[in-house]
Amino acid sequence: MIDLLGGVRATVFAGLALLLLVLAGVQSWRLDSAQDTNKAAKAQAQADLLAATEAARKREGDWAAAVYDITFDLVSKGLARERETAAAVADLRRGALVVRPRLTCRVPDAAQAVAGVHGAEAGGLSVEDAEFLLRVGADADGVADQLAACQAYARAVSE
Repeated sequence: MIDLLGGVRATVFAGLALLLLVLAGVQSWRLDSAQDTNKAAKAQAQADLLAATEAARKREGDWAAAVYDITFDLVSKGLARERETAAAVADLRRGALVVRPRLTCRVPDAAQAVAGVHGAEAGGLSVEDAEFLLRVGADADGVADQLAACQAYARAVSE
């Protein structure tokens, strides 16, 4: 039978060639398997990246909506406070509103107190002092609103 293949040398070369072909086939199969695994891993990484990107976009959209709501509320409160302060100051100036101090003190001469000594209105603060106090109070309310807005923002971002 060895004579049919051309001798021992030819049979050995044929066997080696067959072995190399089998090894090449195995390597080709392993390469295809590795490429399939690589494609699957790449597809999974792209799906994970897409999911993370969508989650980040949603979170960013939620933050933007929260910032808009907080800013709108802060500006609305500020405009309302300015209108209320302006109306109160106008009432003070025309005498429709009198700001009285909470503390009372004894006045040696009641006639001087009624007459408005030191620029004070009878039983109340002077218009200038009352206006100053109204504006300070409005500023304090504004600071409190800003603090509340900062706290709301911190809560929105931390969720």
